[in-house]
Amino acid sequence: MIAAEWFFILALLIRYVSSQLLDPQCSHYSPNENQDAPWIAQIISTTKNCTGVLINKHFVLTAASCVAEGKSSFFCLSSDCPNWIPVKTVHIPKPYNANGKDIALLELKTPVDYKRIRPICILLTEFNLEDGMILKGWTGRSRTTKITKLNNIDCRNSFGNFPNSLQICAGSKTNKVCEEYGSPLGIDAFSSSLAGYVLIGIQMYGASGICVYSDISAYIDWIVSVVLKVEILINVLSYT
Repeated sequence: MIAAEWFFILALLIRYVSSQLLDPQCSHYSPNENQDAPWIAQIISTTKNCTGVLINKHFVLTAASCVAEGKSSFFCLSSDCPNWIPVKTVHIPKPYNANGKDIALLELKTPVDYKRIRPICILLTEFNLEDGMILKGWTGRSRTTKITKLNNIDCRNSFGNFPNSLQICAGSKTNKVCEEYGSPLGIDAFSSSLAGYVLIGIQMYGASGICVYSDISAYIDWIVSVVLKVEILINVLSYT
């Protein structure tokens, strides 16, 4: 491996170790009723249609149950969908379980251009969940809904079991917001070096306004390992 390749790999490692965010170019936009989010994605597979979120130029994050039983074909990043981008590889942490590890990374065949869109922000450091979480669905001014973290007993009463350490129980008593697998759950986070909307969960399942999400903080190491491996491979190949 030539010196330039080693230098680029080292630069990538330093960036991930020192950065608070998975992609520093991410959008700090907080969803509202009047605009579509710049990172929301629609996913079309052979079994179902789902929501997902762009996390960098090469990856979309969604629920594994959206793609585990069939091959994901395409995704798009705007409500009118002028350009559908094919999926190259589906990455799912093992062992896959629709009621447990229900999260997937879709590696794209071609990188996304950051002209009109930006990835959602993912914090690489821990933070506490509070009220004011926001659920965003596909096509969605009407799908932008504020929800609250619920006691795990609420989820047990609804689904017969407690959420595990990889999950978040949240929802609304008045709105039926659990509609789309893979919908992103986020919160406005504030610190001395960060102010903006960050992803905290990906919807797994739900009913009657009580939803269960994959906790993004529990998968940070896995997400970074997949993203970093692909970025290194892409850039090494560009030197050969």
